[in-house]
Amino acid sequence: MENGRNAFYTPGYSKAYAGAMYTEKTSMMLLELLKIERAGIPVRLYKPGIDTRDGEPNRIRSRNGLVMPCMPIPIGQEEWIADEVNDLGEKVAIVGIDEAQFFSDDLVKIVEWLRRERKHVIMTMLDLDFAGRPFGSAPELMAAADEVVKLYGVCMVPECKERGTRTQRLINGKPARASMQQVAVQHLDDHVMTYELRCFFHHVVPQ
Repeated sequence: MENGRNAFYTPGYSKAYAGAMYTEKTSMMLLELLKIERAGIPVRLYKPGIDTRDGEPNRIRSRNGLVMPCMPIPIGQEEWIADEVNDLGEKVAIVGIDEAQFFSDDLVKIVEWLRRERKHVIMTMLDLDFAGRPFGSAPELMAAADEVVKLYGVCMVPECKERGTRTQRLINGKPARASMQQVAVQHLDDHVMTYELRCFFHHVVPQ
């Protein structure tokens, strides 16, 4: 403890949890934020409004059951984050941002502003999309972050068990083509879209 601040809080520091789907990025961020809240440090959490997988717009729920309230932000309206944090002032010290790759490039400027305002920023992001390409603003956010934690899991192909680092998109059970739209968080028409965590060698993207 220094000057009344807990060691969890480092003013102007930014941290990114990055990796493919099913690598526990959100779980890691929520676990850290819950510890911070428990220490009495005020936290504010945001997520992109297009992320409706949980069915509850005003909360983030990890796959292992951790839950925290949040504010959904429409894509293109990233300045809402800065406006609210500015209004809250000392009532917020830590800013959490889930699925940062979905936001526009304006988020890079917002994060830099937050840091200059001496807010600690913790983010999660997919570093690569389903085709293995850099995803949205993730490359810039990771490059500018003070700390990047790259997470991985286990390849979901039966009997592989190698390190899973890529997101595999499947349409009706078959690998999605690279020409498909990059952002698709719901089913497309009558096609069933699912995702798997895969290793580099089992990640398939038909051209």
